[in-house]
Amino acid sequence: MRPRQHAFTLIELLVVIAIIGILMAAARPSVVAANDRAKTATCETRLAQIDLALRQYVEDHGRMPGSLNELLQKRYLLNSDIIRCSKTKQELQYRPLAPDGDGEQIVASCVFPQSPRGERPHGQGDAYVLLRLDGETAVARQ
Repeated sequence: MRPRQHAFTLIELLVVIAIIGILMAAARPSVVAANDRAKTATCETRLAQIDLALRQYVEDHGRMPGSLNELLQKRYLLNSDIIRCSKTKQELQYRPLAPDGDGEQIVASCVFPQSPRGERPHGQGDAYVLLRLDGETAVARQ
């Protein structure tokens, strides 16, 4: 007589698959949120690099450049990805301002600051990253 081999039943396998599915469904929102936070941090870092390039440009030329592409052409920035939003891959919005203007004015951002919620690239559509004239980067959720 052969010894009986133990195997998993179909019910046991279905229960395990269901538990794995529930755990994956519970973990997905936190993974998506972490990914969005990483892309937001990348945009903030890129805007900080743009701020340094703008300050060097103003020091050399006495004015703001006409566009962010001018920073690339004159080699103040070396990588064209820096002037693009990390999430949408679109070129950052830029407004040349007087270097001695109000520090609260927005120089560059992922989208136009007036963009409605749902059309912004970060925070599930309700946030964007901006660079102020005073050099501060921030995540706006107005």
